[in-house]
Amino acid sequence: MKLICYICISICITVSCNKISETENCLEHQQHTGIHLRACDSDFVQELCQDLIIFDNKPLSESSKSSFHDYCLSSNELIQFKNDEGDILNTTNENKVFGRNDISIKYYQDQIAVECYCLESEIAMLDLKSDIFQIRLRLATKMLIGLDSVNYKENVITDYTIMSVHPIGSAETIYNIEIENYNGESILQDTATSLIDFHEVITLNESNFHNVYNNTTYQSLDSLIVYFNLEYGIVGVIDSSNELWSREK
Repeated sequence: MKLICYICISICITVSCNKISETENCLEHQQHTGIHLRACDSDFVQELCQDLIIFDNKPLSESSKSSFHDYCLSSNELIQFKNDEGDILNTTNENKVFGRNDISIKYYQDQIAVECYCLESEIAMLDLKSDIFQIRLRLATKMLIGLDSVNYKENVITDYTIMSVHPIGSAETIYNIEIENYNGESILQDTATSLIDFHEVITLNESNFHNVYNNTTYQSLDSLIVYFNLEYGIVGVIDSSNELWSREK
């Protein structure tokens, strides 16, 4: 049985970019700025891994970055949602982040350290904030825990994490959507064993959206049901008052 020591340090750098066009990818040429903690180079990780360490560099792929459409909206542009009565709820694009994200994982077998990996990657995220809810959308590459470590690349995936941000500032994960494997190939999120639904087509307040995911239970303290797809991002939210807000196209 394998025990795993897991360290993940992410650094957040605030940036902005212009509104996206149909072909624009504002993250494509975005550079990391400021000072980055290099977790893979730290004395702690070197001591932890000793001569077992294997380094790899896996930035976010161009296809995954191009799917993060809302990131390319400027901070003063509004994303509008409406309810079934036609009331408009404005959300702003805040707390943008694009920075380096280092992950270190050490595998043990029979209490002996057998492998240690350090993955240099990236993270991009933002908050959609309104008077009713604040949702954080995070795109990152990560290494899964608890799987066979012989072919570690099989454990590396890129996913979106949808989180609810509470008034005190803490964030709670609602669900994750896996989108790519190590080789940048698209993967389908397994919803059979998770509390997530998938809809090829769904109607939200008379607007149709395709290939949409949503949580099926209230996993957040804010009691939100969040609808998400790769075409738009957040396309609908059922708030704590059980009111559905759908994204204006």
